[in-house]
Amino acid sequence: MRSFIKMSFYKTLFKNTILICTAFSLFTTACISFVIYRYVKSEYAVNAESDIDRISNTFENSLNQIRGLSILFKSNDYIKSYIESDIPSSGDSAEVYKYLHSTVSGMPNIPNKLAISKITDNKIIGSNFSSTFDYFINSYNIPENDICEMLNSFNNNSLINSATFVSSINGKNYLSIFYYDRYSFAKNYFIISVYNLDSIIFIPANEIFTVRNYEKILYCSDNSVIAQTDSKDLLSGYTIISKTSAISNLLGSLTYSILIPKKQYFTLIYRLILVILPVVLLLFLISYIFSKRYSNK
Repeated sequence: MRSFIKMSFYKTLFKNTILICTAFSLFTTACISFVIYRYVKSEYAVNAESDIDRISNTFENSLNQIRGLSILFKSNDYIKSYIESDIPSSGDSAEVYKYLHSTVSGMPNIPNKLAISKITDNKIIGSNFSSTFDYFINSYNIPENDICEMLNSFNNNSLINSATFVSSINGKNYLSIFYYDRYSFAKNYFIISVYNLDSIIFIPANEIFTVRNYEKILYCSDNSVIAQTDSKDLLSGYTIISKTSAISNLLGSLTYSILIPKKQYFTLIYRLILVILPVVLLLFLISYIFSKRYSNK
């Protein structure tokens, strides 16, 4: 009898120990998971804010430096002669080509292309190319209708002096900036700067980066979700880190956003659970074997 009571006591003690260990393991896992979740979320937010600052500074500098080019070009006699001549000489064209090439090498945010054009003569001279204007816009997949709308807006509103186009060529994204200079010379002309966005905007592959001009999306790193960026169902799966430009640029106020998938936060938690779960199952298995063994005695 005494032996039975003793065995029953140890059996109960063992079961309670298993339950306490299991509860403690689950409680510890929950606490660690919560701490990891908060830490990982904070780290992602800090990294996203850093990425936004880096990208927005480069993006805005690229937009704003084209204004300085109009002042720089105003002092160049070859550009003045090329713009104001009805039929520019080949000598002026060659000197403009050389000047643009040397100018690009000294720019802090080096564009993929830097060019000038009167558009009216369907010619464009760049830092490393010379072609017709039609060929240029076709090579960068800029719709002709968009160019026509741009020209109409410039002609109808003297306050508008710039336009931007984002296009994709063979998987690469480009930003084309058109600046309409009405004041430097006797005739108006365009300064055109093209940037490879992939060299400016680089973030983790599973995150999405967008640039908005008020409600208009100028750029989205994942073209498949452009039409869904206002969808609550889509946005509910992301943490959105945003920043609005503090300075005015050619496009006015821009908002930069990084969309981080929330499922990324749980990656480490899942791994922790995979480590803890076998321990819990092992405890239950030991408890089950112990109960079976001594239930027959």
